[in-house]
Amino acid sequence: MIGTLMLNYIDALIRISKGGADDNPHSPGGILSPILNKLYEINMGDLSAAMALQFQMSEGMNERWQVWWQRQSELMSGAGYTDKEQLFSAPEWNNADAYTCIKDHYLYISQLIENSVSLLQCQDETLNMRLKFFSRQFLSALSPANFIFSNPEVAALTAKTQGENLIAGMNNLLEDARCSNEVLNVRQVSKTAFMPGKNLATTPGDVVFRNEICEIIQYRPLTKMVEHTPLLIIPPLINKFYILDLSETKSMVRWLLEQGHCVFMLSWKNPDHSQQNTNFENYVLNGVVKAVSVVESITGSDQVNAVGYCLGGTLLAASVAYYAARRMKKHIKSATYLATIIDFSMPGELEVFCDPQLIAVIDEQNRQRGYMDGRQLNVTFNLLRENTLYWNYYVDRYLKGKSLSSFDLLYWSSDSTNMTAACWYDIVQGFYLENRLVQPRSCKIGGVYIDITRVDIPAYFVATQEDHIALWQGVYEGARYFKEHATFVLGKSGHVAGIINPPAKGKYGYWENSQPSECPDQWLSNAHEHAGSWWEHWGRWLKATEKKEPVTAYATGNELHPVLGAAPGEYVMEKLV
Repeated sequence: MIGTLMLNYIDALIRISKGGADDNPHSPGGILSPILNKLYEINMGDLSAAMALQFQMSEGMNERWQVWWQRQSELMSGAGYTDKEQLFSAPEWNNADAYTCIKDHYLYISQLIENSVSLLQCQDETLNMRLKFFSRQFLSALSPANFIFSNPEVAALTAKTQGENLIAGMNNLLEDARCSNEVLNVRQVSKTAFMPGKNLATTPGDVVFRNEICEIIQYRPLTKMVEHTPLLIIPPLINKFYILDLSETKSMVRWLLEQGHCVFMLSWKNPDHSQQNTNFENYVLNGVVKAVSVVESITGSDQVNAVGYCLGGTLLAASVAYYAARRMKKHIKSATYLATIIDFSMPGELEVFCDPQLIAVIDEQNRQRGYMDGRQLNVTFNLLRENTLYWNYYVDRYLKGKSLSSFDLLYWSSDSTNMTAACWYDIVQGFYLENRLVQPRSCKIGGVYIDITRVDIPAYFVATQEDHIALWQGVYEGARYFKEHATFVLGKSGHVAGIINPPAKGKYGYWENSQPSECPDQWLSNAHEHAGSWWEHWGRWLKATEKKEPVTAYATGNELHPVLGAAPGEYVMEKLV
């Protein structure tokens, strides 16, 4: 019966996606139609597989009931219940028979659906990935934990508080809905718990430059002498720079200052409709290249060491390739890439959204308002880990009515920025879909085609083992374009925690291997594992690139670029809502 209902449901979705307005390939139904058709094929095209699935469901449901009755016998005889399901770890799920039954049936049906999706024999791996992803989202949304009457914790809390939790939850829902865009953005942390300049981004410095897309911060030295070559940091385009200056004990900026570096930081403006035509090329020329000239002007140095994080690293790669294409002097002495994709042939889990039809729909929306809404981007990234970054907060905030926590990393994650419509399209269409950054004569900056393989400056690549946004294997592939000039290091943990890994914390180690390999996994099998932060390894690498003696610490600003105000500046204070 359940198998029949499932097949009928899929059949209905197919018919809906093919009818009326959904014939438009740019409509939601048109976008989902290829995915639904593929699921329909496996269930209806192969009737034997469909019948086997229904038999498996029927047999499995009978087994579920037998297990349930056995549980009653065990409970009456005093036997305990062993909790094996982390998704339902609260004891209430196993203390009440009805909730145990709900949980077990949900988990069983979820597993059956996931198994049916895995039966697909499709040469298009991206389509299979999308089908698995959207099936997972569907199942996660239908978890009994997400509903009042099927969640025993919520039911008990509602009885205890006489419904006060639901009233508080409704107020929270209304507040979040007012602050959301097209998809509900569940707030994870108190919006008043932190403020840049107060308890975030507190390292002393001065804004020494400002244009329509960025500010440049020069940090005040912590040592009397500094390395001759200044260091410029390029943060991600869609996040604010203070991830690299969270707090005194978690600040990469402060650590670099303590090591005797003169540090500059780009701070991106949160774009609005007026900047809709600002594209990737503009961010390279008026952001990175301009910042390099400002740093050289203030310090008198003819080169800088540059560091790019995530998409900031992608901008950095395009910038050094631009200098090479123009046959200019090497303004960038060394380049460090933190969790940066350059070769987008392995784009990570974001590949599920890299569909030409979906991109066309979003591009049209972006051009109407002038930008990609940062709230939409925030939800997209949270749904990559929906059970730990979305639905758990949904339950706590709306069903349990809990107060928000105070966690600096979550605050930064939710403090997103918009992305201009033109730059979003350049990155998603040009890089994620077409991989132009590494294709010959495909990416033009400042009137010249850039070629990554012509870059011959020292490069340091850091990837992290559990990163789902920039797969470490994909980062490794990008490093190979720099051949003998590249040093690759693999850190432990994920996209943020693995990068923000201060040595004093002693949390995560890393692997290094100076011998390159064609295969990332082969490189890892021959790599040496080290305890401690990769920061210290990087610090030694930076030191080795410096051939000149330290100099007296530079003053902030100069006559051409006077101090405009204290760090963290104006642009970091701009909010989405």
